Amino acid sequence: MTAAGMPDYNATGTLIAFSRCGEGDFPNCDIWSMNADGSAEDRLTSTPDVQETWPSWSPDGTQIAFTSDADDPS
Repeated sequence: MTAAGMPDYNATGTLIAFSRCGEGDFPNCDIWSMNADGSAEDRLTSTPDVQETWPSWSPDGTQIAFTSDADDPS
């Protein structure tokens, strides 16, 4: 079962970033984007052992911040 949620529109309202969980063989959550009309879905992250959620567009619409449970060894 796939679940999508946590949508965030860019400043112009033309793109949506969202989290989709349960895609493919892994039940993790990844970040996706698509046009506001629902077309042109694009998977932005693909990390089998990491949960990425709560995407948020930067004010200028060039970047997406999101939460992640990845370990950072640095």
